Amino acid sequence: MGNLEPLLVVPSPKTDATRSSTQALHAITLSCGSLAKASSPSRPLRAFVSLIVLSAMLLVVFFFNYAFIASSVSPLVTFLDKATDLEGPEKAGASYLGNVMVEYGRKKQPLPKQQGEHASTQQQQQLQQQQQQRGWRRKQPGRIAFLFMTRGPLPLAPLWERFFKGHEGRFSIYVHAADLSFRFPRNFSALFRDRIIRSGKVAWGEMSMVDAERRLLTAALKERTNQHFVLVSEACIPLWDFDTIATYINSTSSSFVDAYRDPYNKSFERYLWHIYMPTIRRRDFVKGNQWFILQRRHAQMVVTDKDHYDAHNRTCAFRIQWGRYCCADEHYIQTLLHVKDPHGISYYPTTFTDWRLNQYHPMLYHRQNLTANMVTLMKTTQQYIQFRSFWRDLKSNYTHILNKSAPQPPKTIENGFCVLQGKPRNCFLFARKFHKSSLHFFQKRSKELLGF
Repeated sequence: MGNLEPLLVVPSPKTDATRSSTQALHAITLSCGSLAKASSPSRPLRAFVSLIVLSAMLLVVFFFNYAFIASSVSPLVTFLDKATDLEGPEKAGASYLGNVMVEYGRKKQPLPKQQGEHASTQQQQQLQQQQQQRGWRRKQPGRIAFLFMTRGPLPLAPLWERFFKGHEGRFSIYVHAADLSFRFPRNFSALFRDRIIRSGKVAWGEMSMVDAERRLLTAALKERTNQHFVLVSEACIPLWDFDTIATYINSTSSSFVDAYRDPYNKSFERYLWHIYMPTIRRRDFVKGNQWFILQRRHAQMVVTDKDHYDAHNRTCAFRIQWGRYCCADEHYIQTLLHVKDPHGISYYPTTFTDWRLNQYHPMLYHRQNLTANMVTLMKTTQQYIQFRSFWRDLKSNYTHILNKSAPQPPKTIENGFCVLQGKPRNCFLFARKFHKSSLHFFQKRSKELLGF
C-alpha cells in the first residue's frame, strides 16, 4: 500500500494556488480602495462601491474554492472506485469526505467459484421444477362438476357412489333439492350428504327450472378448479365408467347442448311472442332437452346473462297467467348459447331419453322393463334424434334404435350422427329415466354393462 498512500492524502487548503488567489484578491481590494480615495466621492457612493467590490470578491473566492475541491477529490474517488470495484449502475449509497458527499455503492462479494456454480445449478433446477409444475397444471384437466337437480332423495346414489370411487379430486358434487326442508340422513353417503346448495322451489314447466340450473352453476363456479359442468337428475345413471366420460368431455373445448330449430318454427309462436321478445330473432330461437355439459366459459355466460333471462321470464309469466306452460328449461340456455357462441356448441344430446310413450314425460324404466340389450344399445348408438316432446301428433321415439324392425321416424324428427373431432363417436354418456327399483339390476351387472 506504500505506493497508494499519497492518493489518500487530501490536499491542505493552504497550497500555492490558494495563496496566489488570496494575494490577487487582496491586491484587487487595495486597488479598489485607493481608487475610491482618489476620487473622494460622497460616503453613500463609497459604501455602494464597497458593496459591489465585496460581492465580486465573494464570487471569485467561491469559484476558486469549487475548482480546487473538485480537482482534489477526483483522484480520491477514482481510487475508491478501483479499490472497491464499483460499477456505475450499482452506485446507490453515500459517503462523506470532509464537507464533500461522494456517491458510491457496495458490490456484493462474489461467491467462491465452486459455491457459485453450485448455487447457480440449484437455481436452475428450482426454475425448471417450477416451469414443469406450471406446465403440469396447464395440462392437467380440470374437475368435472356434477349438478344434481332433484326433488330431494337420491335413490340411485349407491350406483353413483360406485361410479365416483377411486377418482377423488377429479370431480365435485352439488345438489339442488326442490323440497326446501329435505336433508340427507346422517348415515347417507358422505359424497352427497353435505353437498346440498341453497335451493328454491321448482315447478315443472316454469322458469323456476332455469333458476335451479343457474343456482347450481353459480355454486359450482365458485370452485376455480371446476372446468366442466354436467347437469343430471336423481333418475339419471352414467352409461360408462368415470375415466371414459372424463376423457370424452376433456377431448373437446365445446359444450354439449341439445338444440335444434322446429320445422316451420312453430315453437317461436308458441313460446315467444315477438312483442315480448325483442332481444331474440326468430331464426335464433332453438330448443332441446335440458341436460347439458357446459364448459366453464359457457357456464359463466348463463350465470351472468340478464337480457335473455328477462325476456324468457316475461314470456313465461305471460303464458302461466293463461294457464299454459313455457318450459324455459328447454329453450333458455339453448337459445342463449346459440346466440352467444354458436361455434362453441356441439348440438346433440349426451343424455339418452326415451320418448316412445309420446307424452309430456319420457319413459320410466323399472326393473321389469329393463334389459341388458337396451343398456347396450343406449351406449353404442352413434345416431341421435331430436324430439319435439310437446307435439303429440308426431311419433317421437327411439323405436328404430331399440327395435330394428320398427319403421323409421317421420322426416320432421331431425337426426344425425354424433361427431367428435371429426370422427363419429358414441352419443350418450348418461341415460334417464330410471326408477329406484332398477338399482338392484345395475348393482348386479354394473361391471358388465357400465364398466364400473
